[in-house]
Amino acid sequence: MLKLSYDIRNCPINHSPTVWKAPNDNNIKAIFDAFVQRGKGTGFSVIYRDSKGQPMAVATLSIPHSYAIKVAESLAF
Repeated sequence: MLKLSYDIRNCPINHSPTVWKAPNDNNIKAIFDAFVQRGKGTGFSVIYRDSKGQPMAVATLSIPHSYAIKVAESLAF
């Protein structure tokens, strides 16, 4: 029998869009996201891309508090 090293109930739910759409020419698009692992903490990220889809900047932050996913997604923004 396969034994998992984590509780599947604690797995994140991906609410991000499945298809990325580029911004108009000469614009930048920011994509914010959050990850919550119950009892361990919350992670936040943002990536900025140009109109060709090339990453321009990225930032991440991890904190030891576990928020509800809807709250974490709001805080990421």
